[in-house]
Amino acid sequence: MAIRVSNESPSAAQAAAEAARRAAEEAARRAAEEAARRAAEEAARLAAEAASSAQGSDAFTSTSTPQGPSLSGETVPAEGSSLLIENTGDGSVNCLDGVGDVLAQAAPDELARSEVLFLTDTRPGAEGETGHVVIHQGDHIYDPATQQWSESADYLRDHPEYQVAGTVPGEVVHSILSAEPGLARQAALEQANLPPHLAQMVVADVGGGLPEPRWLEQGSRPPWFNAAEWNHLVPEDKAAILDEIRADWASHVEAMEPPWMREGTAPPPLSEDWDQLSPEQQQERALSQWEATVQEELAFYFGEIPEGGLPAEEPLLLSTNGAPWGQGMSGEWATYHQEGQDPIAQYLNTGLILGGEGDDYTHGNLCGELSVMSVVGLGIAEGLQNFNALGLTTQDGTAILSDGEALTNSTHLEEFFRQNGWQVVGEDGDGNAPAMKDLNGGHSAANTYNNNHAREPTSEEVQRLLADGGALTVLVNIDGAQDGMLASAGDSADDITHWVSVLAVSENAQGETYVRVYNPYQNREEVYSWEEFQNAWNTPSPSEQGYTYVAARPPETSTDAP
Repeated sequence: MAIRVSNESPSAAQAAAEAARRAAEEAARRAAEEAARRAAEEAARLAAEAASSAQGSDAFTSTSTPQGPSLSGETVPAEGSSLLIENTGDGSVNCLDGVGDVLAQAAPDELARSEVLFLTDTRPGAEGETGHVVIHQGDHIYDPATQQWSESADYLRDHPEYQVAGTVPGEVVHSILSAEPGLARQAALEQANLPPHLAQMVVADVGGGLPEPRWLEQGSRPPWFNAAEWNHLVPEDKAAILDEIRADWASHVEAMEPPWMREGTAPPPLSEDWDQLSPEQQQERALSQWEATVQEELAFYFGEIPEGGLPAEEPLLLSTNGAPWGQGMSGEWATYHQEGQDPIAQYLNTGLILGGEGDDYTHGNLCGELSVMSVVGLGIAEGLQNFNALGLTTQDGTAILSDGEALTNSTHLEEFFRQNGWQVVGEDGDGNAPAMKDLNGGHSAANTYNNNHAREPTSEEVQRLLADGGALTVLVNIDGAQDGMLASAGDSADDITHWVSVLAVSENAQGETYVRVYNPYQNREEVYSWEEFQNAWNTPSPSEQGYTYVAARPPETSTDAP
């Protein structure tokens, strides 16, 4: 008997093949799910063991760390995390924490419209070892690292280092992160049935870390690096160079940190309403100010200092000694500025400060006193009253402050430092604080015409003195026609001999040296190349040849005897 086969119907062989294919696909799917489940169980077991080990090591020692910038400029260190092991309440801040917080606070309709993008990081080195997550909602993307919304197209264009690995509905991610890490989290992941590469993806991009220039964020060539040489490097060598740049930047910021950050103490008053703030608000404001200072320093460290220097908008002294240092005509500087007087911050109504209402007169040469006060941390009224009480062999403090044109030399400033307990360079110390070396490495500074002079000081010698805990006040030339900016005596239109304090001498990312000074002329900090600073310091006036300075060390500072 013949069998007729319809063209529309599969043959028995075809049907069998199709059934076998489907069976193979189903078996592969089940095998993949089983592998993912076992991997998840193993990761959960290891995480639980690690947590148990950490808790058992010392039941009386807290392992939590307060959030905020640390010595390296990061928040609490955040290791790589994933949907399986992320604990949003552990105090460690990463992108999953940020996404989880936003989803947890979202209204139901917002949550329904949200999806989480899982991004792989294509950068070489440590940056590319973990991915990143952001929230996609309509035409916008929220990045938890910056805590800002951006147009989706703009965000993806500005971050070519990221590639979308997959998306997960926001409701699903919220449900997973809401479950406690461990068995409950594992069950939530199994119910979500995510692709394994998303369920197990490790992410760790952290908000609140050190700012970086865009080329460093994207793992690109440093601007000063020869393009041809860079292109010939293998990815590993490029990554090593970028990682070293990041490490040097972190070390630079660490060296800048004010004492209250290093020691965990309360920050200094940063505003007139400081006492009205709670300790938490004070800490928040101080951290915000510090972050602004670091952000500005980014431009100094990775950029070029323009010829003639430039003022710093975010003063280091503000974070170290509090307001109103470095903030121009504000606070006490405004209170004690006589109406109608030239708009120069250091022109203060000394008569009002010392004699009270009705005893008004402006002193025009307070740069030495103010430079020392900025270092010691005295307020305007307190500091000038302190100087007024000096009994000097040549001219006492009262005589200097009562004469609106009287100048100060290094002898006056040294005595001012001593009155506040500081040790002056070259003086004999004790067993805990040996004699302080001068800029040239000796213990006896030459004293000519009542001023100390260094012999061709190098930037390394100044760095050494500052790193030893010393303060350095130097006599420079400023240009009155250029708002008191430093300039060599031969280059300025209005030469003025002037005291300033050196706050930091640093090398930028390109190995060039720059100097940050506090200049009381307009109560601000300024940044110069080492060469321009040295030229202004070298010959401040025809009567003062050489590098004139006063160096001192606070009483609590001690160094090893040389």
